[in-house]
Amino acid sequence: MAHNTLSTHLASGEALYGKFVFSRELIQGAVISLMDVNELSQILADARALQKIQNLPHPNVSTTLIDNETGKEYLFNSLINASKFTKSFALNNSRYIAQSKLSSMKSGDSFKGWTVRKNSNLGL
Repeated sequence: MAHNTLSTHLASGEALYGKFVFSRELIQGAVISLMDVNELSQILADARALQKIQNLPHPNVSTTLIDNETGKEYLFNSLINASKFTKSFALNNSRYIAQSKLSSMKSGDSFKGWTVRKNSNLGL
């Protein structure tokens, strides 16, 4: 774990990966575990890997972007390709939607002049 990660969560009191709270004082009602550095490292690595897997979009879901101004539809086989298209669409990136934002959007959501429609499994 990076020093910055620990100090950020220590200062804010937020739970790391929704599970671990670091505190300089005992917290009433908290389950306390004494562990060595190797145990903690393994638990944090497992939690980090699980969080990355949970945040990945399903690879078989295609996405249609609908231009709100023209009504034109653009079909993409992945969120990565849809995101790249929005980056190249306007020279000043004013209509760019990052892949992470696309992945959190639901069908019908609009953002930066695009409406997103997530389609069922492509080719299956």
